[in-house]
Amino acid sequence: MNDRSRPEAAPETAPMSSIDTVPQARDAAAQLRRRREAADRLPPLEDGRRDPIDPPVKRRPFAFVTVDEQRSLALIRGKAGIKEALNVIGVPYGWSRTGRGWVFDAAYLADLEAYVQLKHGFVVVSKRKAVAS
Repeated sequence: MNDRSRPEAAPETAPMSSIDTVPQARDAAAQLRRRREAADRLPPLEDGRRDPIDPPVKRRPFAFVTVDEQRSLALIRGKAGIKEALNVIGVPYGWSRTGRGWVFDAAYLADLEAYVQLKHGFVVVSKRKAVAS
């Protein structure tokens, strides 16, 4: 019998080590795809992200309101959109150089808070000054 007619024996394979099971760096796209699929299967984290390596979710803008009940005035400070909200609601207002914000009649506070929360997604933080008696 000739050597060519005999089937060749399969080379012995070494048992796989843990290094062999780790995807190689050239397979980065597949790694990210698997990570995203796994993140979609799991519940979201406390801050709303699905994957801890994702950048944190951008914080919502704040509007800070200080109410002086004795004078029935309110001072509002915050990001852009406050002046537009005052104009849309029709609130008479003025700029306070000392408080560095917009001063308006406190009677309009509830309307202004509702508008900036709904339209701009603001978090409105109100603080009432204590009235000395």
